[in-house]
Amino acid sequence: MSEATLVYPHQLFQSNPAIKKGRDVYLIEDPLFFSQYRFHRQKLMLHRASMKRYESDLKRRKLTTHYIDRAQIRISSDIAVILGKGGIQKAHWIDPEDNYLQRRVQTALSANRIQTSTLNNPN
Repeated sequence: MSEATLVYPHQLFQSNPAIKKGRDVYLIEDPLFFSQYRFHRQKLMLHRASMKRYESDLKRRKLTTHYIDRAQIRISSDIAVILGKGGIQKAHWIDPEDNYLQRRVQTALSANRIQTSTLNNPN
């Protein structure tokens, strides 16, 4: 079974229990954090810079990463299509603690027959 870990901008934990060897990591510039509202430009730059740094740290640890730029997904649920095309059958993520994001992503993953595993926030 092909598995992946989903990571959003507010989940850049130093020790993320969802990230394991053998699982691809998808860093997602979700519209909820980047384009749904008129965020201050500096906030957007900080999100992107911190995610890119996190990506380089993961690559240094020899983990396979996929950076999903905000231009690649129009709405939060589009991530399910990307995972499906990548052959992912199970997605792991930390509880996003955002009902809107969780509902959209969970529904889309289920509709695309992708199992999910939601882990507790490590902080």
